[in-house]
Formats: sequence, C-alpha cells, structure tokens
Amino acid sequence: MKRLLTKRHRTRLLTAAFLLLAAAAVVYGALHFLPQPSYPANDAGKTLVINEIAAKNLPVRNANGGLSDWVELYNYGDAPVELDGFGFSDDADEPFRYTFPHGTTIEGGAYLILYADANGTQTAKKLCAPFGLRADETLLLTDTNGRLIDKARLPATLEEGTAVGRNKNDCREFAVLTTPTPGTFNHSAIYAPLQQLSEEVAPPAFSADGGYYDAPFSLTLTADDPDAVIYYTTDGSEPTRDSETYDAPIPIRSRDGEKNRYAGIETSALYYRFSLKSNDTPVYKGTVIRAKCCKNNVLSEETATQTYFIRPHYSLPVVSVVTDPASLFDEDNGIYVPGTKMKLWKKYNPETPAFTAPPQMHYSDATVDAHAEIYDTDGACLFSGSVGLSISGNTTSYQRCKNLGMVCSKKYGSPASAFRADVFDGGCVNAQGKPITSFRTIRLRTSGGGVYDGTMLKDAYLQTLAAPEYPFTLAYRPAVVFIDGEYWGIHNFREKYENEYFQQHFGVNRKSVTFFKNDYEEAAAPFNRFVEQAEKLDLSVRQNYDFVAQTVDLDNMIRYFAIECYLNNGDFCGKNVGLWRADDAGKPYGDNRWRFMLYDLDAAFEFSEGELLKEIVCNTDSMTEYAYIRLFRCLLKNDTFRTKLIRTICEYGQTIFAPQAASERLDKMLAVVAPEMREHCSRWQMVRGPVGRILELFGAEQAQDLYTHWETSQDTLRAQMTARPEKVRQVLTDVFGEEAEAIAQTVY
Repeated sequence: MKRLLTKRHRTRLLTAAFLLLAAAAVVYGALHFLPQPSYPANDAGKTLVINEIAAKNLPVRNANGGLSDWVELYNYGDAPVELDGFGFSDDADEPFRYTFPHGTTIEGGAYLILYADANGTQTAKKLCAPFGLRADETLLLTDTNGRLIDKARLPATLEEGTAVGRNKNDCREFAVLTTPTPGTFNHSAIYAPLQQLSEEVAPPAFSADGGYYDAPFSLTLTADDPDAVIYYTTDGSEPTRDSETYDAPIPIRSRDGEKNRYAGIETSALYYRFSLKSNDTPVYKGTVIRAKCCKNNVLSEETATQTYFIRPHYSLPVVSVVTDPASLFDEDNGIYVPGTKMKLWKKYNPETPAFTAPPQMHYSDATVDAHAEIYDTDGACLFSGSVGLSISGNTTSYQRCKNLGMVCSKKYGSPASAFRADVFDGGCVNAQGKPITSFRTIRLRTSGGGVYDGTMLKDAYLQTLAAPEYPFTLAYRPAVVFIDGEYWGIHNFREKYENEYFQQHFGVNRKSVTFFKNDYEEAAAPFNRFVEQAEKLDLSVRQNYDFVAQTVDLDNMIRYFAIECYLNNGDFCGKNVGLWRADDAGKPYGDNRWRFMLYDLDAAFEFSEGELLKEIVCNTDSMTEYAYIRLFRCLLKNDTFRTKLIRTICEYGQTIFAPQAASERLDKMLAVVAPEMREHCSRWQMVRGPVGRILELFGAEQAQDLYTHWETSQDTLRAQMTARPEKVRQVLTDVFGEEAEAIAQTVY
C-alpha cells in the first residue's frame, strides 16, 4: 500500500509539473511570439530608436576611463543601418550638435552606445558627443537631412543608479529602469512608466483666450477627438493623467483675498546690508489653466496654457510666466530657491554668516520649460507661447526678487525662434534707426527688486542717456510680472547681448560674431593675445597706434571709457565688461575690430576707491589682470588718444549727461513706473541684514521702507547727475594736470 501511494504521488507531481510548463509556454508565446506593439515609425524610414539613457554617470566608463552619461541606440530591423552624418542633439535648433563619423554602422538587432560628455574624448571604438545630459530635456536622433528618426525625453529627476529606457513589455513606452542595461535588451524591472506624449494627440481648445476680463465667466475646454479625455491644472504644473479631469466648465473669477500659494516662499538665504522679504498679505492673482488631451493613455505633447485676469489695474505691460512650481521652488531641483545646496553649506558652516555667496540652487545655469504671455497696456496679447526660463544675473541672483531670462527656442517647444512682438513699444531701434520687433531672448531685470538700485531703473536710465552717442546699449521697458498666476512685482524688459542682437542692430551675420564678457572665456583669447603684443610696442608712435586701430575700434574705446569714468561705475571691471567683433566684409560693423558693449550701470557713482579714472591712470598696480585696462594704459601714452579721451569726458557733461536734460529724462521714466510702485513695495518689503543693523546702530544708515527707499534714491541720483560735471572737471585736472584744464576751458 505504501509503494502504491508513493507511485500515485509521483504521478500527481509529474502532472502538475507538466501543467506548469505548459502554462509557462503559453505565457512565453504570448510575450514573444504573439504580435507585440511595434516600434514607432519615423519620416526617415530608419529602423532605429533611442533605447536607453543613463544621465547619472553609471555604470559605464568613457574613452578616458571616467564616468559619463550615455545613450543606447537599437536597430530593431534585420538589415544594418549606416549612421554616417546622422545627428544627435539635445537642442532642436541645433540637431547636429554631434555628427556620427564615417563608418559608423549598427547591425540588425544590435545596440550602439554613444557617450555624452563635454570633457570626453572620442576614439575609434568609443563614440562621444561633446555635451552632457540634463534632466527634463529632449534628445533627438536625425538623419543626414535633419529628418527626425527618434526622440526621447528625460524626466525632471533621475535617481543615481537608474536609467530611462523603453519598457520591455511595451516598446512604445519609456520607463524608469531599476538597473541600467547598456548594450543589451532592457530586461530590468521598472520603477514606473513615464508619461507618454505624442504630437498626434492635439491639445484641447479653450472657449476664451487668456487676457483681461471685466467680469467672471465660465471656461469651456474642448477636445477634437470625442474619445479623448482632458486633464487640467490651476497651479502652473504640467497636466498628467493624475490631474483633475475636465467634466464641466471651469469658473474664472476674481481671486481677491485668496491666500498666497507661492509669494511667501523663501527665495534666498543671504542678508548683507539689506534685502527683501516677501509679504504675507494676499497679492493680486490671475487664474492659470493648463490642459492636455489624453487618448489611449497617451497625452498631447503640447500643453494648452492661458492666464486670465479679472479687472486688472495695471498701467504697465503684464507678463505671465507659467511653469511647473517644482522647477522653481522645489528644495532639490528648484532654480529660484536656496534649496538643499544651501542647507548642506549651513550644515558644514553653522557659525558662518551668509554674507557672501555660498552655493544655492539659484546659481544653477539650468533652463526650465515654461509658458509666457505678454499683454500690452491696452490688454492686447503681444506674445503667447513656450519658452525656456532661467535665472540671470550674478549678485542679484541671491536676492529674493531675481532677474529672469526667457528664450524662444524649438528646444523648449517655442512656436517660433523669436519673440515676434514690439515689446519695447518702438523703443528698440537698430543702427539705422529702424524698429526691432523680434528677439530671441528677453530678460526681465529687477536690479535686486529695488535693493541695489533703489530707483529700479538706473542702468536703463543711464544707458538711455548714452544711446545717442553710444549705440551698444540695451533697450528698456518696465513691466509687471506674474509667476504661476501670482503678482511678482515690477521687472524691466531688457535685451540680451547675443549673436542675434548684433545681427539685428548692426546688420552683420550672426554666425560671424564673436563676443565675450569675461577675460577667461575662450572667446577672449584672441583679444588677450593681441594686447600682449600691443604692450610690447610704444603706442605714442603713430605707426604703432595705427596698428592697434586695425584690431580695436579706438573711437569706440574712447567713448566707452569716457562713459564709464564719467559715471564712476562701481561695478566696472570683470563680469561687467564685454567686447565683440564681426568678420563680415562689406558691412559697416563687419570689419573684425573689437568694440565694447555697455553693461550694468546700477552701481554708477559708487566706485569704492573714490574715482574710477584716477584708479585706472594713477594706481598702475591695480586691475592689471584685465587686458583691456592694460591696453588702455598703454594707449594713454599717445597724445591723440589721451586728448580725445579728455575732451570726450568733458563734452559728455554738457551733452548726453547734461544735468537739466538728464533730470527731465529721469522724471519721465519715473512717471511711467510711479503708479505701480506702491504695490511692488507692498509685495516686497525691505529688511535689514546683520551688517545693516550694525551700521544703523552707529548711525551710518537709517532703516527705510522700500517705497521711501525708492523716493530717496531718486533724489540721490538727481543730485549726483547735477554735481557730476564739475566733479569730473576736477578729477581730470587731478589726473592729467594743465592739459586737462586747458581742454576743459574750451568745453565748459
């Protein structure tokens, strides 16, 4: 009986094992032999996809033996694909940032690893793109004609040791993989699938455009496809399948008295003499609606975005900047806050006051996806579209109200490569006096929100005065900015010096332009080498002087130094001096000679050593690290250069900077922003830092509210402009003696 039971037991075990094997075969067949989702087709007709991406330097080493980001390509076809001349890029405007070399081939069913490292080296066996990968960017693979083969988007965050790759269960879908699998099938488990976006799914239509409205109303969203679902948000974030589902009209109403969501967030950890502090009082708010359509779990790639203002009261243009709040205010990734970098610094420096500039998140050079709307004073929409948003400025970046930069680029989903709008209301003209109404980049400048420059327009004011004599300046127009629907205060529209600026203003080909803002930049090397050569020459000799004039526009240099010295710019050297040139024969400014650009003048009349001119000329041991200062000192030995400089400085006090005309111009510019200053100064309150409190105890400074600071700063600036002509005359006499006085007598 015992033997019979044992035999029966074995039979049952064998039967169970057979059934398990049969079930496994069925599952295996379902996964591998039954029809599977196909890889996405492309216009180039190539059987290639971006299969996997690792942007955290793991786990493969580059050609130098170091850790690099990498991308895996996969040929899912049977035939080999030659990649000669194909492009790989993280910028839609530059699809060939990397070009595959001759002889690069992927066999059918094979994989290829491309490293991505700005400091990497390419070898015959290891290909390397000359740029690293960043979170929240789109990678593009194109054929030799620029036709898109495939693209993949990295998520906003990616944990170390993970990768992004095509889901092993659905090759049309990307997911965060638990383990990178370079050079092989993506067999690892997944943490989560990524949101799938497609240009084939259209965004929803809005029943009303963004802008100004006199009364509340209901907003209707409509999808082209009746089978599509609409998801929307009201906090500025990108809609996902977890967002609110649209099933009824959305009420658009006044948000008066509504608690601030973002305006109270601490955006800096630094205090010096004084700084700004957010006010908890509810600010005026618009309503931001962002929406996507979704079909078959695939979201529209484009996000429809509109901002609605009920009974706005602004006399200035309004800019609505909309972006995922996390990209600005998240502790780990937000570019507008001190973040984890500052917390880590404080951990290791608990007793050190944050007087200087320790690491903070807003020092990042990251650019995030955003949407911008610009409304003119009459409510007309000048621009609405996707932009790249960044923090700009150096010292001002650690103030609570920061400078912003907006760039139009396909990389950030912009509908065009430029802001095609007269945002400066006719105030931006080229060298021929014709209006410029197209800009690749627009800066929203704050002067620290009114801390560094209490007038909030000193730089723009002085550049406006200088413009008739000096065309290398930046246009200006004040505006009111909202971030994710909340009032953020007065910012100034400003241009940015970039290749497109020189093309639009001076008619030179943008590709022929070279410019730099710091001596250590690679673009500065030719200028620095030339100065070293010029320093060996006696520039009092006409022949040598003419030699220098062939490479540097000396008339421009005289006017530039005359302006800087007349204004006694306290923030002159280093990061606020820039030069440019264009090699475009036949164009007035295409003669390949270096010219100076006029930068930040917020610290005019505040040179810490007394007088800038005296420091440059008399203290020859200072500023020697700057090539343009050394060249200027050498040129002063030439009688022609020195005489022109003295005369130009004297004349500026009687012409472009003449006190009466300058005062009238200041009054006009202040009158434009005056109606908005009370609200700005309520949004941002001035507070004393440790140094400011010490100075106040000794009577060196008196505490002021921000509005009073604005008023007193006007009086100070007006008094400085009035006193400057006679002060400059005395400085010139002190520096150049009787020669300067003789010239001054012919001018004053």
